[in-house]
Amino acid sequence: MPAQKHWQKTAGWTIGAVAATKRELISLRALIRKGFAAADGQITDTGLAYYERKIKRLTA
Repeated sequence: MPAQKHWQKTAGWTIGAVAATKRELISLRALIRKGFAAADGQITDTGLAYYERKIKRLTA
């Protein structure tokens, strides 16, 4: 999730996650299944909210 969030922020929210390897594809499919990413690879609002909560908990 951190890499996808960074790509989106850098690209102005116009790029989705690109799965080049089998492991990346499995990860992307898991994010889609959990509702954290859309079918085109874009991180959803739910995914961003989860990421922010996780980061806040780790830094507290």
